[in-house]
Amino acid sequence: MQITLKLINPNIMTKKPISTELAELFDLLNSGAITKEEYDSLKKQILTKDNLENTENKTEEVPDYKTKADSVQSKKSNRIWLYAIAGVVFIFIAFMILKTFAFPGKPDNSSSINDTTLNVSAESKSNSLNKSGNFDIKQGSVGDILIGGKIDQISKEYTINKKIETGYTEDGGEYEQVVFEIYKEGNLLLKLDQEPIGKTINWIGVLSTKYKTIRGIGIGSTINEFIKSYQNYIIRYEYLAGEFIIRANELENVKFQFEDPGYSGSKTEENLKYSDFNPNSRIVSISLLSTN
Repeated sequence: MQITLKLINPNIMTKKPISTELAELFDLLNSGAITKEEYDSLKKQILTKDNLENTENKTEEVPDYKTKADSVQSKKSNRIWLYAIAGVVFIFIAFMILKTFAFPGKPDNSSSINDTTLNVSAESKSNSLNKSGNFDIKQGSVGDILIGGKIDQISKEYTINKKIETGYTEDGGEYEQVVFEIYKEGNLLLKLDQEPIGKTINWIGVLSTKYKTIRGIGIGSTINEFIKSYQNYIIRYEYLAGEFIIRANELENVKFQFEDPGYSGSKTEENLKYSDFNPNSRIVSISLLSTN
């Protein structure tokens, strides 16, 4: 009897479960239709075929559910970032609106830098030297006392002492004059004279080293320091008072008296030479005069 093995052809067996194919193959062996060697060979073919099919069905591809999960997670992460950015922008806008309407600030003047800001001026230097009060010597005032002002208008923070002193006329005569001494915290700062009729201040004498010009010149400054600060100046000798004085053109009614050790020139010249003086000669008093 001839037996056809078509039924166990691997190409056909793939349509049956492997257990069925192995059972049919085993029945053939028991019936003597095939030898043991044939059985083993065909069994191996069936098992090999099954393994190949299983391997093909298990190709390494990302399961659909995992791909979808990753996509959902990515979209969720992107949304979180968008919400975070939108939140920051919203907070910033809200803060700017609140700042504008609830806390209005001063206008920014940084772009309008003027000459006073650009120049580290001598006036700033003077103010830094005199932080405890107004001690500036200017064209028409000493501190807060003005030429042309009145004695009774002087601040109550000062103590005023009225005093009689001897004055001198241009021809050498003497006369009595009333002066007012200005004290603060027990220190003599200034002397004042006033017009006899209008009772306005027409002369201020500076006695304290606290007072400085806007360029830092005061009692105790040297001639050399004065000339470095004020290039346009004039030096004279006043016979009536018997003193050397120096004036700056920009402070024409302010008179600086200085000591004269070692002066070697003539006192009769209209404008004395700086080179004839000791450059370390110091200013000993300062006077402000009325221009009227």
